[in-house]
Amino acid sequence: MAPATGQAHLLLQDFSLQNQFIIFFRAISSDARSENLNESPSISCVLPNLLLVVVARFDYWRAAAQTTMAAPVLGSGPGTFQRPYARLKAPESEMARLVHNDYLEQFSDSGVVGGALYLAWIGMVVAALAKGLARATDPLAFALALGPFGWFAQGFVEFGLYIPALAWTAFTLAGTLLAARDKAA
Repeated sequence: MAPATGQAHLLLQDFSLQNQFIIFFRAISSDARSENLNESPSISCVLPNLLLVVVARFDYWRAAAQTTMAAPVLGSGPGTFQRPYARLKAPESEMARLVHNDYLEQFSDSGVVGGALYLAWIGMVVAALAKGLARATDPLAFALALGPFGWFAQGFVEFGLYIPALAWTAFTLAGTLLAARDKAA
């Protein structure tokens, strides 16, 4: 049985929520391929992977801040984080092409002015969506408005802006919701 299939089978058993959480992370971690999945789940195999991810993100973010300070006017250029990161990363860190934070990526790539303009634009969109969300009476409209909020929040730890299908979907949904809100007002 494939690890993912075996992992799904384990999730269907009567485990506590904590064990289900652990099994889920084991399924997406490298440990899931090499361990016997029928054994009781252990947090000891999950935490090292999670800690490595957290430490790596902080290293990316530190390098993005240093890149922004080194080139505050124009930044390093669109999509070029990997070049300054190659120079700034700790020797034990793995290489990364993106900052894993859309907002820091904008500051690093576009400088302080570009990053501030992007942050202001996103802030205005979120504020406008929040205003409409507060007045939403339709559960479907409320649920649809949560989508862009989730995407903008995920931008603090991922790079959805650099995946066109995700960015187009999020901005199209946000624009459609704002247009519908303006039309209703």
